[in-house]
Amino acid sequence: MIKVIIGLILVSGVKTTPRGVKFEYYNPDAKQVYLAGEFNEWSTTSLPMRKEKDGTWWIVIKLSPGKYEYKFVVDGQWVADPDNPVTVGAYGNSLVRIGENFEVLPPQLQTNTPMSSIVYFHGNGKAFLIFEKDSVDSRYRLVDDQEDFKLDVETNIEDKIVLWTRLRYNTVLYKEESHLIPVKFERGRFKVSSGNLGFVAFYNIWDYQSDDPFILIGKEGEFHEKFGEDEQGLRLYLNRFLFLDRTDFLYSNKISSDRDLMFSRTRKALGPLDLGFSYRMMQGLNRTYKVASPDSLMKNDSLIYFNTYENDDFLAFDLSFGSSRRFYTSFGLGKRTLKAGEYYEGDSPLPTSRSWEKSRITLFKTGIEMINKNLQWGFSVQYDRHYYTDLFIKSDDRDFRYIRTSIYLNLGNNVGLNVRYIKFNADSLLPWNFLFEDYENTRLEYFEFPLIGYDQYIVFAPWVRFKLWRLGIKYHGKLARYALNENPTSFENLIQLNTQIKKFNLLYDLRIYKLKSSFLKVDKTWFDHYMEVSYPVAKKAYISIGYGLKPYDLDDRYIARRAYLIDRGVDNSLLVNNFRGYGGFLEQAEDALEAYKGVQLWFEISF
Repeated sequence: MIKVIIGLILVSGVKTTPRGVKFEYYNPDAKQVYLAGEFNEWSTTSLPMRKEKDGTWWIVIKLSPGKYEYKFVVDGQWVADPDNPVTVGAYGNSLVRIGENFEVLPPQLQTNTPMSSIVYFHGNGKAFLIFEKDSVDSRYRLVDDQEDFKLDVETNIEDKIVLWTRLRYNTVLYKEESHLIPVKFERGRFKVSSGNLGFVAFYNIWDYQSDDPFILIGKEGEFHEKFGEDEQGLRLYLNRFLFLDRTDFLYSNKISSDRDLMFSRTRKALGPLDLGFSYRMMQGLNRTYKVASPDSLMKNDSLIYFNTYENDDFLAFDLSFGSSRRFYTSFGLGKRTLKAGEYYEGDSPLPTSRSWEKSRITLFKTGIEMINKNLQWGFSVQYDRHYYTDLFIKSDDRDFRYIRTSIYLNLGNNVGLNVRYIKFNADSLLPWNFLFEDYENTRLEYFEFPLIGYDQYIVFAPWVRFKLWRLGIKYHGKLARYALNENPTSFENLIQLNTQIKKFNLLYDLRIYKLKSSFLKVDKTWFDHYMEVSYPVAKKAYISIGYGLKPYDLDDRYIARRAYLIDRGVDNSLLVNNFRGYGGFLEQAEDALEAYKGVQLWFEISF
């Protein structure tokens, strides 16, 4: 029976694609279908499916390795996947298990060791030889070698208790952390679910994103990842608890900075209306040591020095209406407070408890999203205001304000366009680093960095992907400009071509980046080329050779070029602390990336 179930699920409506996991549902009479599950916190509107002419609805989403419960929401009704025979829980949720590279795995963990039928091992190993061109005699010399091996161990007990851990051996990433073997417990997740109750403990893994309009948790940093990297914490969720449809509680501690975060969200459906309440508290931000207080407290005619940190509290309410045509509105209020936990007498810190209100935050967002077969579009406007007390800004005008307008349009999975207009207003005495207390500014992408601080700028981001005979073509443009015909201009173009000849896979990837900014004193265009040939020597085993800097990192994320620039100092801290020097650092790093002529030979195997 187990073999029959495995066979059914592997040919069901859940499939592996190069871009993610594809869910399919056949119902030619349905007017609107959404995908809902643990991967989107059971949101009934965030993942609309597209309808083909034959009546098949589908969607492709990116999922990390793990097990996920899900259902379809068909014209407002919950429906289990009719093509998936595996259901769990009191509500009969469908269950799917995903491995590396979006591989759909058998629903029941089949041991690949004789030790236990509830333990599953998955591994991925890569070995690199890196050659770089000698600047004197132009020969390519071996400059580095790197081995990377990830071992994932998953223990599953009746689909109710799941422990997933990753051990990683890497001769470059962890060579400085150990004088013996460069092995590290890298990521982990422990999940317990029973009926309407679920508990998750996580360590350094992308685990969660809230479904509120502000996305108070998730969409982290410039890569817009789910929340969880460099975090360790706990999450509790309750379905249909008391009169609420869904309740989430989250606590997390940031590993690198010891920041604490607490978050809660509740949702309730009232007929066609969906109500939501969210609360986020962050403690331990921006720690400083031995500094004067903002009101210059003194003792015996001498300044008192403190060890301080900041807390951020934010409460939001949201209301949405509709399914295929969804209207939403959200309003939030927040407060930022400076606190002192210690003060100094001489060189000795002593305990204290003082606080100073720093700022008040007001956010408002409203928008509409419409889904019609292969057409998806949306429009939103968000208003942000940060008002500071006179202890922190000595001016009559002590606030800064943003109005962010966004329009997006997607035609199927092949063409899309995102347009944003950002309007900024602030007092000239505003400290530069205060801008990054606006949460949206922590999500700026690299191509937007040169425009921050201007009173306005506009973003155009078109993308196209299609296949011409046997040639796959992808293009993503990212243009940020002060105005349609005015500089500064920051324009990044990403072009990728791939094809297969016999068993050989060929890839060409080109990045073109242009920056023109008189303030940063940069007017230049860079071209970054990468070419690759790979050959499958066995099932799930490849040998490859690449020329240029490989754009994918060791976790197969398309961020390696950006990571190269970050390693050379062009990071968020430079943006915050030395924007005037940003242009010089950027130009040097981009020059080095363009000049990179390395050859990489590697072997990859998975099991």
